[in-house]
Amino acid sequence: LATKVDHPRKNWQNLFQNMRLLGCLSVPEFENSPSLALMRSFPWAFDLSTNEGQHLHSWDFIVKDAWEGEKGYNLAVTAIRHVFEKHLGILMDAETGMIDERMMPEPGTKFPEKFLRLPRLFGCTQWWDLFEKEGLGGPLIGVERFKSKAYLALYHSYKWAFDLDTPEGRHLHPWDFVQRGLWAGPEGRELAKTALAHVICSHLGLKMVSPNPRTGQFSIDERLLNGDMRSFFSANNVSNWTELLNDQLLFVKEINNSHPDIPRYFHQTFKWVFPWAFCLGMPEGLHAHPWDISTEFDWGNERDVIDAVTHEVDRENWAITELREKATAEWLRKVGLGGLLDRFSNRVNLFKFVYKSQFDNGTLNEADFPNLQTGGKKRPFKAIAATTNYGRETAVFTMEGVNYILPAEYVGCCAQKTDDGTIGIFKRTLPSSKTGSGLIRIATIDRISGKSGVWVSKKDIR
Repeated sequence: LATKVDHPRKNWQNLFQNMRLLGCLSVPEFENSPSLALMRSFPWAFDLSTNEGQHLHSWDFIVKDAWEGEKGYNLAVTAIRHVFEKHLGILMDAETGMIDERMMPEPGTKFPEKFLRLPRLFGCTQWWDLFEKEGLGGPLIGVERFKSKAYLALYHSYKWAFDLDTPEGRHLHPWDFVQRGLWAGPEGRELAKTALAHVICSHLGLKMVSPNPRTGQFSIDERLLNGDMRSFFSANNVSNWTELLNDQLLFVKEINNSHPDIPRYFHQTFKWVFPWAFCLGMPEGLHAHPWDISTEFDWGNERDVIDAVTHEVDRENWAITELREKATAEWLRKVGLGGLLDRFSNRVNLFKFVYKSQFDNGTLNEADFPNLQTGGKKRPFKAIAATTNYGRETAVFTMEGVNYILPAEYVGCCAQKTDDGTIGIFKRTLPSSKTGSGLIRIATIDRISGKSGVWVSKKDIR
């Protein structure tokens, strides 16, 4: 109607002015609003209980500021519920807790398509597009609490459906409604922590109960306390956290893109989500160890190295001088710290780093520590140099008369023979004054003898 009266912007305020009715809007009942004026002049025409095509919608006559304040918020919620349930035929019932399955992620599909089921059923590529198509773009932008995010608009319209304490399959997740900026800002950061905790506990079955604010009581899954994560992986048909991430937590990458400071290694992310579970100062049985979470624990953080070794030594109640005989390589592997032998090449370098002051003052002496990791025999490191093969840049090292040709990315590293017949590839990460050798093992290849030259492809390196 506004267009036909030469108002291409469909400005109802201007239409009222053109029809010399602008003064009528000053009537208190109309509150200077064209939509209220029409609703209260023709109340029967706005009866949403009638069939579609037999009533008008108040939000079809909205002016710019109509979404502001509590009235605008309530009108937006009414509009969203009406459009989803009456126009799109989505079945939502708060009394019975029924949620239309089309609102749920689609089983058997990959990210992000699995979270775009409903929009694509109605010919849209994103949730935002669906709101725009159905005339709900105004509320998304105009209602402050929605912050231009579809999931917030749906959350405020169906709060009962987002109760994460209900059984799986009986609630929606905010992260089911994929859109740009979901994880951005402080609120997105908190949502990320909530999402990770929910998926780990409710979807994957790890029993973690946060401290009660009143009593302080909490609970940690026994498998985590006992360092027995293999049974947890088996229950989820995977062998490690990486497979679990690929199967369940595909949105972790999106979280890291929005918050680079959130740790990228999952065992560190786990500690970020449940910090209360890793307070090493608590008695045994009331805290978990970060290094027990994953066999792929990243020992790049120096503080983690010191905390782990000193904590395990304290648990044994050993005197510092007992490290010589008791803190063997076998013991390190037993308590879950075997990765440190790769990180520091051997236990001597490890203890020199952790107990630097004791080595400096003579309490500990390097000569008292036979290198039990290699049976006391010193094994030389072989430098990995750059070379060219058939016009292709590669890396090469020689060991026992055999030339090993590797991908060029290993240039600058070094190789060392190990007792089990394999060859470790090491990379310098810290100054040698800090760790002795300053080397960390980054890869392993099978040793092949009896040939003058061996090409080692990426698939042969683990």
